Amino acid sequence: MPTVIIEGPSLTIEKKRTLVSAITKVISETYKWPAKRIIVIIHENSDENAARGGMLLADKHIGPDT
Repeated sequence: MPTVIIEGPSLTIEKKRTLVSAITKVISETYKWPAKRIIVIIHENSDENAARGGMLLADKHIGPDT
């Protein structure tokens, strides 16, 4: 069965519900599998455990456009 793993910053529970619903719908339509067979796993990474350009995100806020 299809499994989607998302790596990213923390989200509120409401945003997680929206995200997994939308991803499940797209995967279900693409693979022609029932939604109940789609697995979505969210790995949340704090800014002290992620870096970009050699700098921890906790040391400098880096937005999506930066």
